[in-house]
Amino acid sequence: MKKLYLLLFCSLFIVAGCSAKNKMTTVEKKEYHFDKNGVAVFEKNGQYGIVNSKNEMLMEPIADEKFSFDKNGRAIFEKDEKYGLLNNKGEVIAQPFADEKFSFDKNGIAVFEENDKYGIVREDGTILREAFSDSDLAFNSQGNAVFNDRENEVSGIVNNKGENVLIVAKIGSDYDLNNRLGSTSGDNLEKFKVDDIGSISEDNRITFTSGDGISSINPDDAIDLPVGIADIDGKVITQPFAKKIIFSKNSNIASFTYGNKLDDKYGIIDSKGNKIRTPFSDCSLEFNRRGVSNFENEGKYGIVNIKGEIIKEPFSGQPLNFSDNGVSVYNEEGKFGLVNAKGEIVKEAFADGIDDFGDKNITKYSKAGKTGKINDKGKIIN
Repeated sequence: MKKLYLLLFCSLFIVAGCSAKNKMTTVEKKEYHFDKNGVAVFEKNGQYGIVNSKNEMLMEPIADEKFSFDKNGRAIFEKDEKYGLLNNKGEVIAQPFADEKFSFDKNGIAVFEENDKYGIVREDGTILREAFSDSDLAFNSQGNAVFNDRENEVSGIVNNKGENVLIVAKIGSDYDLNNRLGSTSGDNLEKFKVDDIGSISEDNRITFTSGDGISSINPDDAIDLPVGIADIDGKVITQPFAKKIIFSKNSNIASFTYGNKLDDKYGIIDSKGNKIRTPFSDCSLEFNRRGVSNFENEGKYGIVNIKGEIIKEPFSGQPLNFSDNGVSVYNEEGKFGLVNAKGEIVKEAFADGIDDFGDKNITKYSKAGKTGKINDKGKIIN
């Protein structure tokens, strides 16, 4: 493990204040917005620093963009188009190293991007895994994520400590599954040439791609690199049968398609290999934490739940994107309204445009060249 420290160059930081004997530098008195810890971010000459409630400077302005502290007193800051980590005492925990802004989960773990690859950093600035994966790392609740390392022709599962849990590595023309081939009873990945790992469920089932499978619809209509489901010990749950199987984030439900000339629609399957609904949607399905997904039929979008039940028949002219509050913008004949995850119309289509709510309960809308605000109950806010 490696820890990143920022060199405190005199041109960027002041040494005064590190010792109780030194006098803190003060800043011009202004109406700053102090948080519960009595610190605020201030701006000077287009850069941002930290001041306390006594107007004492805790950190000189060095950040290129304004930042904010989380509940643990940490902030991600930008310097020279790189992102690092600091605390509300003005101490830089990790020097700028990431190409994009990152955020920590409830376990204090963040995925960062550097040179188009992804790695893992802890909230104390410790790099648990240098950037190595070509695909983003989406950890499930058990702390496991799929990685793909094209440079080394390796894919598999990594945990949030940065340790490899399972590896599929290409060795010449053969593939080795973490030395577990033949270690389980019944069907196992030894029977299939495994090309890579695709996605992971909440209960640690994985989708794997193999060139050895064929279509279950018509054996004569072979699918290139069909996908099956296995557990992380290498035991096959469902033999390769589909063109794609993609688990929804933080879910045990997946979308699948045979993806051939006979059937290119998407259905629903669970992590145990049970087909919940045969292919019916023109687009892939992504179930949210409320257990619903957008689905498409002839250019219109409706709502389906994880049981495969249609909550609302296709009606929207654009995909539905449910925000944290369970409300989505919909489009009906060029006008926009609001619908909830139960399929209930919250606000009839009336606006020329409505922004997604994201993690907020209020958003903006536009109508007849004017803008306003609307809440997730459909009430116009003056």
